[in-house]
Amino acid sequence: MADTNQSVEKNLAGVKGWLLVYAIGPAGFGVLAALVEVSELWRYRGDALEYLLGIVFLIVYAVGLYLLIAVRKRFTRIYHMGLTGFMAAALAIVTISTRDPVAAVACAGMSVWSGYWLRSKRVRQTYCKNAGQLE
Repeated sequence: MADTNQSVEKNLAGVKGWLLVYAIGPAGFGVLAALVEVSELWRYRGDALEYLLGIVFLIVYAVGLYLLIAVRKRFTRIYHMGLTGFMAAALAIVTISTRDPVAAVACAGMSVWSGYWLRSKRVRQTYCKNAGQLE
């Protein structure tokens, strides 16, 4: 019986399944969106605060994508739980202040991804050496 459990755990390790969807979706497109934002600010000459925020988001998402793909440590899970939680909260503020339905849908999506990073067995198997300690 232990061999069966070990093979199931090996199948849950790696960037596959919903974790791959996250890597392509929020992580990958987050980098692209931040890059587009910075290039648009460069083109239309935004103010210093806009540049700073754009560059910070570009760095945060680029580091997140790198961690997701290359670093199989517990820190990666914590980083992405914080990133998705922060983005869900920021999008909630935007939704409340602007009543934008697109921001509301994005907030809901980031909230779901935040829960995924918290509860997923694949995430635990991929990024935590002792998955049993986190439960």
